Formats: sequence, C-alpha cells, structure tokens
Amino acid sequence: MTITGLELELNYKPLPNALIHVGYNLADANGEQLDRIRQHGSLEFSDLETSVPLQTFSLLGSYRFANGLEISSAYYYTDPMEWQFQGDPVPVHTRWDLRLGKRFRIPDGEIDLAFIAQNIDGDDIEFLNAPDRAPPRINVSESSYFLQAIITFH
Repeated sequence: MTITGLELELNYKPLPNALIHVGYNLADANGEQLDRIRQHGSLEFSDLETSVPLQTFSLLGSYRFANGLEISSAYYYTDPMEWQFQGDPVPVHTRWDLRLGKRFRIPDGEIDLAFIAQNIDGDDIEFLNAPDRAPPRINVSESSYFLQAIITFH
C-alpha cells in the first residue's frame, strides 16, 4: 500500500490563556490487500483506496480565565470511507465536543473538575453492518455527557 499526502497542524496562541489548533490531512491511498484464497486457488483482492478517508479536519479552541475556569470546543470531520474486508461504506462523519472545566488549588496539588459533552452536533453513522438487512444494522454514535475529576499531587 502506498499513501501520499499532506498533513498540516497549526497551533496559535492569540493570548497567553487562549489556544487555537487546526489540523488537516489529505491522503491518497493506493494498493491492494489479499482478502481470501478461494477453494480452487484463485486469489481475491480488495482495493485499499476507499479504506482511507481522503480528507480529515479538526479545529480546537480553548480559553482559560484568570479564575481557573476553562472552556474548550473541538470539531472533527472525516471524509467518507469503506471498512476493509468487504466492509460497508461509511458516510461523512462529523463530531463536535464541548468541555467546561475549573481548576482548584489545594495544598500540595490541584483538582481539575470538568463537564464534557461529546458529539453534541447530533447522531452520526460510525459504520454500517449489513445495511440491506431488515431491519438494517447501523451503528450510530450518540451524544454523551459526563463529569471528570482529576486530582494531582505535587
């Protein structure tokens, strides 16, 4: 398999407590993979070109206020692709996450508390498994929300 492409990342700090990150990937994949050897000895190959998304993109913004409150958001985009080994095609996948956190200083350490919301842009198809069946098997990524606590001792 041969993959040629371009990968770019940019981190920009417009303010000491702010960060903007942009990532972009362009990949042109070529090649074949042996899928199976049939009973009579013939070989079956799959084209790997469709198994690699042509483009992916990510954008992250983060800001930490003087009182320790931090807000960040990230957006991810992946071009359509097809899972290997006679897999089903997967449409464009997007995801938008949000994080709101607060850092508390304690003697000999700190506590980071955060509320995290993932995939808040709606349900996306992660992969199809037998989409022609009745009913079709479609794996959908749902939004998720959780609290996180990290305690660090120095």
